[in-house]
Amino acid sequence: MLAVLGIIFPIFAVISLGYLCVRFGLFKPSDMRLFGSFVLNLALPALLFLAVATRDARDVFNLTYMAVFALGALLGGGAQAAALWR
Repeated sequence: MLAVLGIIFPIFAVISLGYLCVRFGLFKPSDMRLFGSFVLNLALPALLFLAVATRDARDVFNLTYMAVFALGALLGGGAQAAALWR
């Protein structure tokens, strides 16, 4: 349980910190769009690259995992495309 809390707590702490910064006027709500763009376009891809680059190649290229992930991505993309065509 403590291991899970150790992983999840920093995420919720950062979310809470962001909320408090906006709530008390340190940042404007319009600044959050810029921060979100930074996180999604720069920080998150860099974090994912680092996570994959530090793993053993056998862990990264697990064919079963990749097949299930690809199937999920195709089903999700197909559902989104079907919803857009309606």
